[in-house]
Amino acid sequence: MAVPKSMLAAVLTAPYKIEMKEVPVPELEADEVLVEVLACGICTTDIELYDGSQPYLHNGISAFPIIMGHEWCGKVAAMGKAVKGFAMDEKVVGDVSIGCGKCYNCMQGKYHLCDNRREIGVIHYDGAFARYLKVPYKNLYHVGESVSPLTAMFVEPAATSCRAVMKTGIKFGDRVLVFGDGAIGIFAAQAALASGASHVGIVGINNLHKELFHSWGIDFINSTEIPVAEAVEKLWGVSKVDVTFECTGNVDVGNDAIHMTASGGKVCPISFSGRMASIDVDDVVCRDLTMVGTVASPNAFVPTMRMMEVGKIHVDGMLTAKYTLEQTPEAFDFVKQKKGPRIKVGILKNLDVK
Repeated sequence: MAVPKSMLAAVLTAPYKIEMKEVPVPELEADEVLVEVLACGICTTDIELYDGSQPYLHNGISAFPIIMGHEWCGKVAAMGKAVKGFAMDEKVVGDVSIGCGKCYNCMQGKYHLCDNRREIGVIHYDGAFARYLKVPYKNLYHVGESVSPLTAMFVEPAATSCRAVMKTGIKFGDRVLVFGDGAIGIFAAQAALASGASHVGIVGINNLHKELFHSWGIDFINSTEIPVAEAVEKLWGVSKVDVTFECTGNVDVGNDAIHMTASGGKVCPISFSGRMASIDVDDVVCRDLTMVGTVASPNAFVPTMRMMEVGKIHVDGMLTAKYTLEQTPEAFDFVKQKKGPRIKVGILKNLDVK
């Protein structure tokens, strides 16, 4: 099937202003692949771009207009002449961080910290809330025939969480507490359990997905019903845990994570907060805690996809609402206005995508 010259795209032109436009289909360089988008999830980063609170907007890294969308799965629609290892109509997913390949960080494999980094759907690079997007083939990964697009679109957020877990170096038998029951927190909890943690708990503020978490072997603590420390004591017989993850984006929760971490333990904030946080530095210093920073998902796609394929990382029950590309403004309004319970909202090529 021939690729059209123009395509429909959801263009964010200003805070709270998504315009559905016909725009040119991206032209390919020799090393790029044109991907027809099948499914793309709405991330909290997208919501922060949408409402103007994203830190990247404030420091000049991102700017309007932009086509958002970085949690995607699609199929190969066209290829540049230098592309190798991919076939037409093959399902693919892609790493969002695009480095220059020449700077000091890129040469060390830290392409996500490139001085000239672009990020699909976020930083100077249009994303997947469109019919097509272009991606350097070195950023692409094959998706197995048995893996559906609605499963594969979760690879990017799962890889972000899995990378954070790998960076903390969770040890066999560690107790782990995750603050935040959104997709990033859920994947961090699953990855911690798969990495050898003996006890893993998620802290949230409602019980909507409690049974789902329990089915995966993960405890749930509703912090509106019981103090977190008291719940951990009842569940696991300890007052603090070895590793905590902060996945809420709420600056006030950062200290909760610090205070729940055992002496010598690790605290890993994953989510943006959008404003300066005030943390208990004295507690970090006096109890020899390690703060582990993490961003993006460099070199994490392959291990994440392997864990998903063998059932260590689950996505069943996580897609809680579906919209078509044409309905993108309504989808963002649904998420921003919290019109219903959701873990992940997907924008699909059509509602028949499985």
